[in-house]
Amino acid sequence: MSLTAQEVVERAGVELSKCITGLGLRSRSREREVRESPGGSGGDAGRMGSVRRGGVMEKVANVLCGNSVASSGLVNGKAKMDKPIPPEKPSRFLLGKVRNGGMPPPGTPSGPYNGHHGSPRPLRASRSPAHLLRGHRFLSWDELIRDETFLARFFMYFSPIERIVLAQVCLRWRTVLYQPRFWHGIRPVLNCREMRHSNVELTTDMRRRFYVSVQKRGFDSLVLMCANDEDLMDLVANYAVNHTKALRSVALRCSNISDKGLETLLDHLNGVYQLELQGCNDVTEAGLWACLNPRIVSLSVADCINVADEAVGAIAQLLPSLYELNLQAYHVTDAALAFFSPRQTS
Repeated sequence: MSLTAQEVVERAGVELSKCITGLGLRSRSREREVRESPGGSGGDAGRMGSVRRGGVMEKVANVLCGNSVASSGLVNGKAKMDKPIPPEKPSRFLLGKVRNGGMPPPGTPSGPYNGHHGSPRPLRASRSPAHLLRGHRFLSWDELIRDETFLARFFMYFSPIERIVLAQVCLRWRTVLYQPRFWHGIRPVLNCREMRHSNVELTTDMRRRFYVSVQKRGFDSLVLMCANDEDLMDLVANYAVNHTKALRSVALRCSNISDKGLETLLDHLNGVYQLELQGCNDVTEAGLWACLNPRIVSLSVADCINVADEAVGAIAQLLPSLYELNLQAYHVTDAALAFFSPRQTS
């Protein structure tokens, strides 16, 4: 049977009045008995009074909370603790609510709060979209595709292969695309056999334009395929003197170059520190002894038929700063490992 809050309060009031009235009558009769009985003491009266008071409080608790064992404050023989009521938050928490968009406490000044001191500041005048766009003119499509700022961001969404095609659209697009930031990590490849033409002037013009584009795009690596000594001399002649140090890596693949051509190439391109020789069968051990420069720190030799143990000895003695060596040869034995010093073997 559930009782409403009003009924519980009225019932508790009636029972409390009855208990208090009965307590007064019993206490007066008990006092007379104590006075009339011989050897009566006030201590017994105090104990009886405390017991009676405890009984009254127990009855009040039973009335308010019900007569069940669980509601009388005992659960499984243990006292049940009520959940404490949390105290009210101080005003500094209310101030934090105001900063976060909540309602300010009574008595605090209205308006936004500035910094950590809670001082009010005036509201900034709101700007309408018309005010922000005043004096702004939208670009048409014809103007947009010629705007260099837009194109510089637009071309970042394309791959290097696609940028090669886009650079052929017009001169303005080529000017924007021929910037080093669009070509990081790319190695241009020049097939010298395809560049050879029956017309010598036409061949020279095609090579010149190729090397100019390489310099404008800031390439620091270059691959020559099917090259000969003439192609190496053309590379040295077309690469401007002030750009020789910009070229850091050169790869010669399937090329019929001689020892003299390789030596001339490395003497003029004094910024090269990474060299790759692949399928260069005309390069001999004597050529390696003559052309290898101590500035080379990375060397790759593969499918060069004239490379043997003596060539490995030239590499070990002429390249003290070498930290990377890729070697694929058919005439190199285990004895070639003895040419390397303990520092190089580590």
